[in-house]
Amino acid sequence: MRVCESENRAEPKESEKVERIEGNKPPATRNRGITHTTVALFVDSSEPSAKKSKKAKTFQHQWYDDNPEWITWVKECLSDSEKFLCIICNENLACGRFEIDRHSKTKKHLENLRVYNPASPNVVLPETSSSACSELDSSSSLSSAELEFNERVKAAEIKFATLLAQNNIPLAAAPQILKLFQSIGKEPTVLQKMTAGKTKATGIISNVVSVHESTRIVKNLQKTKFSIHVDETTDITNDKWMMLMVRYVDPTTLLVKIELLELIHLDATDGSAKSIFGQFCDSLAKLGISLEQIIGIACDNASVMIGKRNSFKILMTEKIPNLLTLSCICHSLALASKEACSKIPIEVHDFLTNVVSFIKNSPKRSALFVDFQDCYEENPTKLVRFAATRWLSRQIAITRVLNNWQAIGAFLIDQSSEKAGNGDDLLAIMHKPSTKAYLLFLKSVLESFNKINANFQGSNTLVHELQPCSKELLVQFLRRFMKFPLLKPEIFDNNIHVGADCQEYLLIQQKSGVPELIINQVLDDCLKFLVTASLEIRRRLPIDDPFLSDLTVFAKETALFDPDRNSSFSKVENTCLALEVPGGRLTQEEWSSLYCVDPNLKEQWSKLSFDEMWIKICSVTHSDGTLQFPTLRLLLSVIRALPHSNAAAERAFSLIPDIKTKKRNNLTHKTLNSLCVIKCLQFREPTSVRDVDRQRLYWVDVFLQFIFNSGKGRTKKVKFASIR
Repeated sequence: MRVCESENRAEPKESEKVERIEGNKPPATRNRGITHTTVALFVDSSEPSAKKSKKAKTFQHQWYDDNPEWITWVKECLSDSEKFLCIICNENLACGRFEIDRHSKTKKHLENLRVYNPASPNVVLPETSSSACSELDSSSSLSSAELEFNERVKAAEIKFATLLAQNNIPLAAAPQILKLFQSIGKEPTVLQKMTAGKTKATGIISNVVSVHESTRIVKNLQKTKFSIHVDETTDITNDKWMMLMVRYVDPTTLLVKIELLELIHLDATDGSAKSIFGQFCDSLAKLGISLEQIIGIACDNASVMIGKRNSFKILMTEKIPNLLTLSCICHSLALASKEACSKIPIEVHDFLTNVVSFIKNSPKRSALFVDFQDCYEENPTKLVRFAATRWLSRQIAITRVLNNWQAIGAFLIDQSSEKAGNGDDLLAIMHKPSTKAYLLFLKSVLESFNKINANFQGSNTLVHELQPCSKELLVQFLRRFMKFPLLKPEIFDNNIHVGADCQEYLLIQQKSGVPELIINQVLDDCLKFLVTASLEIRRRLPIDDPFLSDLTVFAKETALFDPDRNSSFSKVENTCLALEVPGGRLTQEEWSSLYCVDPNLKEQWSKLSFDEMWIKICSVTHSDGTLQFPTLRLLLSVIRALPHSNAAAERAFSLIPDIKTKKRNNLTHKTLNSLCVIKCLQFREPTSVRDVDRQRLYWVDVFLQFIFNSGKGRTKKVKFASIR
């Protein structure tokens, strides 16, 4: 009936429209010389004008400063920042200073105000007030009521920064901590009820979060094949540990995951491979993981790990005959370069180490050297110490010394006049023409080592590039001293390529009268370096591995664009047999159909990385929703789980000294393991627009699993304080 009346109602006159518009205006905007005719120009138009989108108003705490009476009944709506909560009317209304003022004058609000009872169960009052806030910080000289909102924000920021400084918390963590406080602070009652002592926090870390994380990893490992990264280390209290990390492909997202499964505490009284292997098997058995799920292992080149007799590798192979064992290519490259560098005179390496120590070990000399850098170098770079355990540091240290060569020379001359330490010895070595020649040669030749080393330290799948990159590196070194038709001799009969900078420097020295004997000695040492490096590369890197040779077929050039599918499928079939993945006719059909995919689509795939390309291919479906390449999906999930280096375990070693320090050396084995597992959480998920939702669901899952494991119903209150 109401609808009919509204439809039959006569249309109001134009003058009435104008009066309504004028009457609905806020009092502050009325009677400012805007006539009815002027308003009509905006209302009555021959063509309807597009409405301008209004900017959404959000709740502002500054409103309390000008309207202190609002504090008693105007509250922020936690579920929607564009609304406010009237606790008198128990309604969420649109935000805005004008909207709140208008609502306060409505008849409904005034009637509710007369009968308002704060104890009503239908009204939820926040437990935090200005008096409560002042009680929380009795040390403040001014109460929060005496400060405006912006001043209270600044005071809170000062207290937060002071907390970081007093507890020696890294300042880089400030945004993360503040973001956490802000997310929890959306529910003030939850924040006020929170308690966290040392025992309780330890219990939550050890018995809730780390347990959930380990359980999540174990469930994934029970459903898919995986590889392991193992390595040994000791902490500051000489406790011996084995880092057990796993690499697998997530069955749901098809993303490669490298995660810390457990930090195994080893018996330091028995460091044999048999003892280490026994403790390794015991840890997997406790977690419910079968050894048969392991397809590969990556470790360093220590004899206890990959030795030919009674090593960890041999014991693993006895249990898993088809296990793929890969020595860490990064470690192998570091050992090869170290052996080759031994052919360079020892005084060059001593100079590289001692000159940096001579400058940096004295605050006075460090300050003076900065002045010499400003004088001689346009863009001075900081000197870097060479560390034998840092695989890439030798070439970087040499580069920095060469960049500051003039400044170092002038500085040593200045120090020699003051007879400071071993400055005279360093200056004598530096004045030898051969010293800079050796450093220029090492800078050039070590760049090849560092380039491939840095490439294989990543987590992306690169196992298919192991053999091609190893062969390419070997050829690069052979071309430096072996005769090839494309290489032409210049001034040296032995035709050794020592790098453009080194060769130019030697030519200048030869013209300046340096004896030929010295130049020939430099070239002979460089030749010994190249020959030794080539032999070490040939011996340590997988040049002739047939399995790695077959894996090259999955590179984008062959997998997408090679028309000879029969010959390439033979390598696919060999890979299936080696990894015990079902293949046969279905795999051949899928491999052939992959070549017949739309060329434009293949061109798009070829621009992606190896992992991204195969994720796209393995996610292609038919019109009925079934996978187009199910067998290849299974095979690539196993291949992408294979390790190409042990850099992940080496990086994880840094977690232990970061957590267990001189002032924090009383951590239990369980707590240290839990802290390391949780600290690896920040590297687990990829960056995407769904990170926020993913993180929220993750913590909900942690909480619900804790309730389930504790044998408590969801409706019961969980007492974290009871955790030990």
